[in-house]
Amino acid sequence: MAIRLGRAAIFADCGMGKTPMQLVWAENILRHTNKPVLILTPLAVSGQTLEEARKFQIEAYRADVTSNPKTIQVTNYEKLHYFDASNYGGVVCDESSILKNFDGQRKAAITEFMRRVPYRCSVRRRPRRMTG
Repeated sequence: MAIRLGRAAIFADCGMGKTPMQLVWAENILRHTNKPVLILTPLAVSGQTLEEARKFQIEAYRADVTSNPKTIQVTNYEKLHYFDASNYGGVVCDESSILKNFDGQRKAAITEFMRRVPYRCSVRRRPRRMTG
């Protein structure tokens, strides 16, 4: 459904495969647009995302601002200002709930970047229900 819609959010609990889901979404958008897809992650998560890509034999690389190959590129939110949204067919915000912790300027920059990319996916842990 997330691939068909092009703009979607994936909410899943820990252990449900959020990273493989976002990688498969990115792979399909790459094929559809013939443009790279950028996956934005918290700082400590970039390496884990690349490991998961290798595990599932999905071609993904650490993003490099000096080149823009037609691949899935992974970087952290703090480096977003180095990238040009017009170069990308899709963008994934991994652990998008982290946005509420950013200051107004950074959150605005991320939102503006995503607004300029045609295909967007937000991935986060499913919110817990309040009981009581």
